[in-house]
Amino acid sequence: ETPFAIDQLPPWQRESLPRWLWESWCARFGVEETEALAQALNVPASVDVRVDVRRTTRDQVMTQLAALGIEAQFTPFSPDGLRLHGRPSLSTSAPYRQGLLEFQDEGSQLIGHLVAAQPGMTVVDFCAGAGGKSLHLAVLMADRGRIWAVDADAARLGNFRARQFHLLVDHRLEDAPELRQQGHPGLFAARHRVQFVFQLGGEIV
Repeated sequence: ETPFAIDQLPPWQRESLPRWLWESWCARFGVEETEALAQALNVPASVDVRVDVRRTTRDQVMTQLAALGIEAQFTPFSPDGLRLHGRPSLSTSAPYRQGLLEFQDEGSQLIGHLVAAQPGMTVVDFCAGAGGKSLHLAVLMADRGRIWAVDADAARLGNFRARQFHLLVDHRLEDAPELRQQGHPGLFAARHRVQFVFQLGGEIV
């Protein structure tokens, strides 16, 4: 038994919120809306994956996962996503090892579609991190165009390259001397197809 009755706790403690935030939200949204929002925040996040629709379909990946005892369903909004039931391990599964899927929440997947980038365009991702959205854009751009992947954290951006190879994004990173001449020493870009230009903060590498 718990040493106290949960329903006797102040509402901000019951909903695991700081008191100042609870009071601020109540003043702005009202108590009922604040309670609903707090309860939603306490629900564990779903596990979503993005399917590489260049090489397979969501239905095919769902069938592969089902054969492994992993249940999944289509994400309600993203046309590329699957939502897994529970938190299964995929690191040794065939779809993951073959680069047919990538962990990415549905919200991030939708950003790629909202950008509506077309093949041949230049797109700048100013907070690229490990590159999930940039790599999704490469798929949506049919592996043709230039993507500037910019992040202030070198370690996170360093993971980008490994993910490229894992997901078989068509690219070839090479030194770009024509851009060196424009005052950007150390800039790397792909010679053709998708071009990824890595930039850390204000320094292009």
